[in-house]
Amino acid sequence: MTIKIRNRITNEIIFSSNTNNLKDAIYEAIKKKINLHYANLKNSNLSRINLEDVDLENVDLEGANLRESCFWGANLKNSNLKNVDFNQAYLYETNFTKANLENSDLRSATLKKSILENANLNNAKVWGADFRETKLKNTILTNIKDIDGMLTTDIKATNYEW
Repeated sequence: MTIKIRNRITNEIIFSSNTNNLKDAIYEAIKKKINLHYANLKNSNLSRINLEDVDLENVDLEGANLRESCFWGANLKNSNLKNVDFNQAYLYETNFTKANLENSDLRSATLKKSILENANLNNAKVWGADFRETKLKNTILTNIKDIDGMLTTDIKATNYEW
């Protein structure tokens, strides 16, 4: 089976692989040092994927299942993460600058020391999420769900919209 990863703007093929699933194709692309910027990974089931330290700037993951995944130190700057399931994901030190996380499920996710500057978390579910030492400068936090269960010690929030 051929898996094709396309550019979300031009629809050109970024990477093609003869693997059985998208996860294996992504791992192969990373191993071959393929630039996955602007990749269209919309509505993908990538639960439990390990993308530690991977550069996914401007990627489109809208509606993806990333439950229990690892993005430690990853770059998701300017990415479309609307309606993504990050439930129980490990997002430690992840760069979400200018990312759209609207309606995303961040329940029980670890976002400690992440950068969410100028990001959109409108309507996000955050119960049990660890936002300790997270940078939230100019972050949109309107209509956040389950905020009472959010861990916020040493949060660096300035000019955010609540």
